[in-house]
Amino acid sequence: MHAEENKTQKGFGKGVHGDHRELHITRVKEEASGTKFALADYSHENLGGILTYDAKNDGNSSNDTLYVGNSAAFIGDYDRAAVDAHYNSEKVYDYFLNEHGRNSLDGEGMAINSYVHYGSNYNNAFWNGRFMTYGDGDGEFFIPLSAGLDVAAHEMTHGVISHTANLAYRNQSGALNESFADVFGVLVDDEDWEMGEDIMAPSAKADGVT
Repeated sequence: MHAEENKTQKGFGKGVHGDHRELHITRVKEEASGTKFALADYSHENLGGILTYDAKNDGNSSNDTLYVGNSAAFIGDYDRAAVDAHYNSEKVYDYFLNEHGRNSLDGEGMAINSYVHYGSNYNNAFWNGRFMTYGDGDGEFFIPLSAGLDVAAHEMTHGVISHTANLAYRNQSGALNESFADVFGVLVDDEDWEMGEDIMAPSAKADGVT
């Protein structure tokens, strides 16, 4: 598979909550199956790209691939977590660029990579030092964690921290690391002061879990 000279175009998809998302995607060619469309955004100047990958819930990272669809419309149920991860990554990138003059997580235009469908019923999201990873949740406490713009902002801020203060993830410095990530989470997703309200499963909401 290869991108056709990184020619980014407009596409759209449906997010975890059914929201219509306008996306930047790239047309790619596969030798066996012809033209497809990837969640790969090369539309931003001096940025290595915003790329979303499929971890396929199989626990084998060697099988992870760039998220690809048969058309420019990513509207299937399995697509939803990837659509939100891709859309929210661009929103967070735009925030740091426009509000703080920072080009990507490292300030130097590094590619922004996200992986969705991680693990099985995985109730978490994390920054691993190189990219963001989102579980699908177990359906009882969490739905796919990429649904939360504040979650994406939180994890991407960990990336900013690792390229700036590089706060050790333990004790008080670890607490500050989490606190700063939460602060930027609510700054980016500024409709309310809650964190993670968009990733709670219905039963957890009914039980008052926050």
